[in-house]
Amino acid sequence: MIPGLLCCACYFLKKSVILRRYLAHCTYPWNDGCMFYLGNPCPVMKGFATMLHEFLLENEREILAMTEQKSLELAGVRPSSVQLKQGLPIFYKQLMTVLQLAQKSPVLSKNDTDKMGTAAANSDEPALALASLRPDDIELAKAAGRHGVELLRLGYTLSHVVHAYGSMCQAITELANKHSVVITAHEFHDLNRCLDVAIAGAVTEFQALRNTQEKTREVEHLGFLAHELRNALSSVTMSSQLIKRGLVGFGGS
Repeated sequence: MIPGLLCCACYFLKKSVILRRYLAHCTYPWNDGCMFYLGNPCPVMKGFATMLHEFLLENEREILAMTEQKSLELAGVRPSSVQLKQGLPIFYKQLMTVLQLAQKSPVLSKNDTDKMGTAAANSDEPALALASLRPDDIELAKAAGRHGVELLRLGYTLSHVVHAYGSMCQAITELANKHSVVITAHEFHDLNRCLDVAIAGAVTEFQALRNTQEKTREVEHLGFLAHELRNALSSVTMSSQLIKRGLVGFGGS
């Protein structure tokens, strides 16, 4: 067959939803392009597979519902809030944006490892994203941090924080498998990176707030002890003065 004709066929295959589903099961290396196109990747077939961000957009409602169900199964019935309910949907929309940008403009420059190390040591997830040359991940980390704070405020555990994002990953992969949608290694790498950023951001802020609360409780406890100690000392001082004046004997009145 003529290479040019095969590439024309690629164009029509790309437009066919049925054949796209068929190709999801095919071992033919269409992810890398048409191998008959003069020995080079076919410009039409390159990126032919349903992009992950497209799949997420088309199945947003179902994936979020599955994520919520999985989270409920783990956490049980617990307090909720408007902010908490908005947390994962916000992350989901940010995830779609980041995946789309990663597909269009992959990072080519070298990461600043020194700044990355400093940011990690300071538990500064937004700074780590910037040093990793992933500025779009900054909002992921910040939004996830707010979600983590809200989870702590409502009495959730650190395990719930982590598994909330894990539930979304499970929902995405399970639904993709159900619809025979192939997630490429590159897309799965980007998905995991976004989840890592979100989990790190949520856990960092969750733990930071919990540490602050614990320190506050310690200070309050010490303040209470100091108050009780002052009361006791005041009683001892008053008793000593009465004894010195002879108003009260050592054995009492």
